[in-house]
Amino acid sequence: MELIDFLVALIIAAGAAGGIAWIVVSNNTKQLRASSPPPAGVLPTDSAAIVRAKRSTYRQVTEAVRILESILRQDALVPILDEQTRNDINAFLASYYDEI
Repeated sequence: MELIDFLVALIIAAGAAGGIAWIVVSNNTKQLRASSPPPAGVLPTDSAAIVRAKRSTYRQVTEAVRILESILRQDALVPILDEQTRNDINAFLASYYDEI
């Protein structure tokens, strides 16, 4: 009888620990979603890994925009760029600003 009581207590403790872990993960995911910028495209149904990936991608895109804008501000460098490259940069920046 003592063994059964111990096993029942162990099952209850494991269930409680699992429930607490689920609540913590759920809250962390909600916080990640809430702190994500709107252009990152985070959906309420996205898992924590998807949210992290979208936020990382958004940071990389904004960094690329910052770099490309700094290139276009350099008067000495712009004439050296190939016309197709300038057009590609301008198209990328235009699509970025259309999406925000």
